Amino acid sequence: MHTNRIILPLDVPSEAEAWKMCLAFRGEVGVMKVGLELFTRLGPQALAPPRSNGFGIMLDLKLHDIPNTVERAVHSACSHKGIDFLTVHAAGGSEMMKRAVGAAQAATDPVTVLAITVLTSLAGEDFRRIFNQTPNDVEYVVQKLATIAYEAGARGFVCSPLEVKALRSLFSHDDGVTLVVPGIRPKGSSSDDQKRIATPTSAIQDGADYLVIGRPIRKAPDPIEAARTIAAEMKKAAH
Repeated sequence: MHTNRIILPLDVPSEAEAWKMCLAFRGEVGVMKVGLELFTRLGPQALAPPRSNGFGIMLDLKLHDIPNTVERAVHSACSHKGIDFLTVHAAGGSEMMKRAVGAAQAATDPVTVLAITVLTSLAGEDFRRIFNQTPNDVEYVVQKLATIAYEAGARGFVCSPLEVKALRSLFSHDDGVTLVVPGIRPKGSSSDDQKRIATPTSAIQDGADYLVIGRPIRKAPDPIEAARTIAAEMKKAAH
């Protein structure tokens, strides 16, 4: 586990901006999240800026397809050096998850598959229509998806901060489970398009291992100071 447990999304549209951002935050956050915007533009070259600057890498591709396709995609993704985490949708089912985890563990440098439960942007009527459950049942759905993924071999999960306590009650650190939590908003921050949010302190106290924090850092008047303040808050909450 990285000492600094902030995951900063590298949500920029160009390689030049990726290098600039990685140079600016070198030593200030532990992991850079390379997502769909940058990876679909640059391909594997998107991994060079964080890798060259000593960051851990969360490759956030949110894979979700038939088992064979996902297995081959995971194999391809894990062939690139420096990746710590790779995201796969738990909703893809048990067989898909088994194949994904198997491919990630068979890599020369094994990668932790993070099973995505329910996106933090889903709530209310959208949640009801997709899962045929009331919005009050989010925790139940998250636990069910995580259990399916765990039984398929996954030992990492992505969930909102409102469900992290429930997942940590299911899977302790002794189970080798890592919880990665987006939807983090320090006090006074805008919620933007996230619906199920919480503060860094509450998420860490509830059992999160890593916090994905983007706009509250990038949009701060002093982004570096914002990252340092959040890191200090997380460290205090962990003790």
